Order: sequence, then structure tokens, then C-alpha cells
Amino acid sequence: MDDPIPVGKCLGCKHIVTEHVIDGKKVRAMEYDVCDFMKQCVIAYKEACRKPNMELKRVDTPFIQNTDGEGGDAPHPLAEGGTKGVLAPIASAILMKILYGARLARWDLLKIVQLLASRVTKWSEGCDKALHRLMCYINHTTDWVLRGYVGGKADSLS
Repeated sequence: MDDPIPVGKCLGCKHIVTEHVIDGKKVRAMEYDVCDFMKQCVIAYKEACRKPNMELKRVDTPFIQNTDGEGGDAPHPLAEGGTKGVLAPIASAILMKILYGARLARWDLLKIVQLLASRVTKWSEGCDKALHRLMCYINHTTDWVLRGYVGGKADSLS
């Protein structure tokens, strides 16, 4: 057996340890980087849709607003009923791929993936739109990483 070494990359996630100075105090940072994996999710979505050159617009949130623009409420995009969505056959595969990366280091994606996953047996056109919006969001946030800092002594941690 080899001597232990830092983790580096494991199962699509790069583990990067760095040191920083915050408020004059030296701290250790751990980054969990799934940028390449999230790019693969976008590519997989485009290929599954049979549109590898699909342009994905920039969106600020993966959640679709449910107002009709006049101050009233339109039906929620994930409400039950309606026409079956065309992405129903591929939705589970795409969502489970995203879920893996979300659980590792993209916690901002967990809620919308959970909402869409709860609809896979009742997939509608609204779900198609929500999944597309999620992919647009991921496409424009692929460079996001999860970073945590520790600056105290080991005996002061609990």
C-alpha cells in the first residue's frame, strides 16, 4: 500500500485545501469543487434533448415565479395536471445526475431538484420548463464551489 496522500479528486469532486488570512487570523480553507461535473450535467441534458448546440440563457434563480404579471397568481408551474411533458422519459436520469453534485457541493440546487424529483411520475409541461430553467441556472453557475474555513485550535472545536 502507498503512503497516504491528500484526497485531490474523488468521484467527480476536487478537494482543495488552502490557507487564508481573515481578520488577521490564519485559517485553513477546504473547497469542494464540482465545476467540471456540473458542466457534464449540462452537456448530458443537451444530448438527452438531442440539441447539443442549445443556447441556455442566464437566470438568477432556478425557481420559476408563479405570477401572471398582473399581480394575481397563475397556476404554479409544478401544479398537478396538464399535458405530459416531453422530457418525462429523461427527467429522472438528468435529475439524479444533478442530485449527486448537489449533495456534494452545490447545496443551492437541492430544493429544486427535490421538487422536480417528486414530480417524475406526474411530469408535465410545467416540469419541462422548470427543468430547463434549472439547467440554465446550472450552466451559468458552473464555477461555484463550496468553501469552508477553520481557524481555531483543534481542542477548542466541538
